[in-house]
Amino acid sequence: MPRSETVHVPLHTYLGITIGAFCLSWGYLTVWIPHDVAGLAVLGVDFLTFIKLLPPESLPQIVRLSWWWCLPLLTTIVTLNQTIWCLPQMPESLRHLKWPCQFIMTIFCFFLCLHALPLDWKPENLLWPSNLVQTAVFTVGVGLTGVSPLTSKTLIKRLHWWLPVLSLASLVTIPFAFFYFVPFFSSLYGQTLMPGPGFYLTLVGGLALVGLSIRFGLIVPR
Repeated sequence: MPRSETVHVPLHTYLGITIGAFCLSWGYLTVWIPHDVAGLAVLGVDFLTFIKLLPPESLPQIVRLSWWWCLPLLTTIVTLNQTIWCLPQMPESLRHLKWPCQFIMTIFCFFLCLHALPLDWKPENLLWPSNLVQTAVFTVGVGLTGVSPLTSKTLIKRLHWWLPVLSLASLVTIPFAFFYFVPFFSSLYGQTLMPGPGFYLTLVGGLALVGLSIRFGLIVPR
């Protein structure tokens, strides 16, 4: 029986996917709607709280679905914890960096999982109906990170199928924020507000993941 070969992501593609994932998560955890006068900045991850607190009539039901606002974090977590175990072939002089990189990236994925939880989370309120989606995303993220050494070889071969879908679904938050939340906060403060740097960084990171994962599908060995 032929031995299954490990898939190594080409170096330039690996670096591009990693940088794209970092941009997606870093943008999501930074300012999406700045307000310099009031000193109040709305982060991308803050929308997970706002969709619960705002009056139901202020937003369409589809915008209020927690899944959309968890996907940027979940996409980054799954991308990083799977690709880190399929590092490119490294020169002999750099191979001692492999395990430290894998350890640091795994810790970072667990760190991102914590951001999926509600701000006021306690063990007893994780199963509240309003928190179920965030608890599920946290559980899936932690679980996939834990078993990633076992699943990475299979998932990386199919990266060009699942990563574009996850990335595009994550980017649904961009028009939602632009067409609903920016006008809402503008009317709330009586000023014209524009999207902040995190908004654009999330967009760039998501688009980069879509393009690079599709390109990877053209060169991955069958």
